Amino acid sequence: MRILVTNDDGIDSPGLHALAAAAASAGHEVVVAAPAEESSGSSAALLAVEAGGRIAMREAAVTGTTAAFAVSATPAFIVLLATRGAFGPPPDVVLSGVNRGPNTGAAVLHSGTVGAALTAVANGCPAMAVSSMWPPIRLRTPATPAGRPRPRSP
Repeated sequence: MRILVTNDDGIDSPGLHALAAAAASAGHEVVVAAPAEESSGSSAALLAVEAGGRIAMREAAVTGTTAAFAVSATPAFIVLLATRGAFGPPPDVVLSGVNRGPNTGAAVLHSGTVGAALTAVANGCPAMAVSSMWPPIRLRTPATPAGRPRPRSP
């Protein structure tokens, strides 16, 4: 299976590299195309930087992948390009992430990680957006006063 891995945290994001490595270790053909710079909050915006009439990009190194590109564009635009064959044959599936931080509640409306997955699906390609909050945060509720963790059940 040909998998495109992208994100909104940029080509150097540890989460992107971990997701690409996991897909490659499962025996898939993995192509990485991700923003050259941080692109968080870009949602499904279609925006790119041109240089000489072409979208600016460079080859990048991501272990275990067939090819990797740092693209001066939003994640959604990168996915749109991929579904049109810009990075070789179109992907069979798009994996977007692993995002640094949670994409929950209203944040999904602004997430470039989620926007990339939505763009893939809108263009006929199955996709999944992956986010992680590490280390986990501890929420304070009336049942858990500040500084006192709730007792665990036996």
